[in-house]
Amino acid sequence: MKGNYAVVLAAGRGVRMKANINKMFVPLAGKAVLEHTLSAFADTDCFEKIIIVCRASEQKLVREIAEDLFEEGQFMIVPGGKTRQDSVECGLNALPEDAEIVAVHDGARCFVRPELIQECVQSAIDFGSGVAGKHAVDTVKIASPEGRITDTIDRRKVVLVETPQVFQVHILKRAFAQAKKDGFVGTDESSLVERIGVTPRLVESVRSNFKLTNPLDLEQGRLYLMGDGESRVGNGFDVHKLVHGRDLILGGVKIDYERGLEAHSDGDVLVHAIIDAMLGAAGLPDIGELFPDTDALYKGADSVELLSRVGQALYKDGYAIGNIDATLIMQEPKISRFKERMKQNIAAALKISLTRINIKATTTEKLGAFGRGEGIGAEAVCILTKNACMIY
Repeated sequence: MKGNYAVVLAAGRGVRMKANINKMFVPLAGKAVLEHTLSAFADTDCFEKIIIVCRASEQKLVREIAEDLFEEGQFMIVPGGKTRQDSVECGLNALPEDAEIVAVHDGARCFVRPELIQECVQSAIDFGSGVAGKHAVDTVKIASPEGRITDTIDRRKVVLVETPQVFQVHILKRAFAQAKKDGFVGTDESSLVERIGVTPRLVESVRSNFKLTNPLDLEQGRLYLMGDGESRVGNGFDVHKLVHGRDLILGGVKIDYERGLEAHSDGDVLVHAIIDAMLGAAGLPDIGELFPDTDALYKGADSVELLSRVGQALYKDGYAIGNIDATLIMQEPKISRFKERMKQNIAAALKISLTRINIKATTTEKLGAFGRGEGIGAEAVCILTKNACMIY
């Protein structure tokens, strides 16, 4: 997306990891840690360029990883500074003048999900900032250096902040300029932004977005990548009758045709089949139970919006979409020129890459109800994966 940039920090030494190499290059399930991180950013499809900040001596290694994930021109490698704050500033200095949004991410948070990155970016577009973090769930205490507990903090007010931290560029640059003038060093970008009177906006994160700091974190990471050993497959099928006086909506695209699909909602048979496939894979009630046609709330409902709600619910329950394969069954009209827009609508609703969606169409050679043009059907298959560490 034009104007959106990411700064991925990979210049640390990782002393607490007790590895003989930078932890960015520690192998994890056959890939370097940094490769896992950059893969998530590649899957978002929302950045014009990724700026990777690393040690000068490791630029060749970083380039080899980046070249496997991005086209030439989609990434830039810049040397880092002495501190984390210095390295972020090096990344900011590499931004072009027309940059509008910048996401700063610690490369050691290599299990960040594309959906979380996208949510933070959207928050920055809408509100100026989007900072990933989680509300504290444990009781929070204050203790003296000697280990004596001296006070209890209201945990409802405590947020554990992570990355990505995404800001409108002018805000973050102003915060860094002020910090440099004052000689202030913060532990994250939001602390610098707070100092100039801007209140960062929280985007609720998930457990899987933990940072690799010590050897035990690596073991947790390996367990995370193993998941629960389970992939789930669901199938969905839906049919609607073609009638006069209705718009024909398929995959969120309004198609110029003499008839549309009769339904309580907008009748988007393609999206309905996909929703049922997703719900089936997760073992949840079907679309008719979740969004009943007896409820006035869903009269004329936008099916793509319902799809987005189902996708968000599955995401919060720890599911990731492996892929979706859908087929429209119809004699006419031809939809080949609309398929790309359908995929874009579905990908945007589910916050996944276009490469995870396939849409096809077939006729029944003028046989049966579909062949006579009485209606349109759709079937879909969805694969979900679930990781034990992905839940809130």
